[in-house]
Amino acid sequence: MIGEEFAKLKQTQIVTVYLFVIAFLMSLAFVIFGLYIGQEQRLSPFTKRLS
Repeated sequence: MIGEEFAKLKQTQIVTVYLFVIAFLMSLAFVIFGLYIGQEQRLSPFTKRLS
């Protein structure tokens, strides 16, 4: 009985960890993507001025 409950808890924990990792990677990718776009927009006037 205790073993079953523990197994269920462990499974829930694994799912939570997976979801957390996925959410973390998605937010990280979003931040990198946002910074990249921000730099592109910031650099375009400089590149126009230089060329």
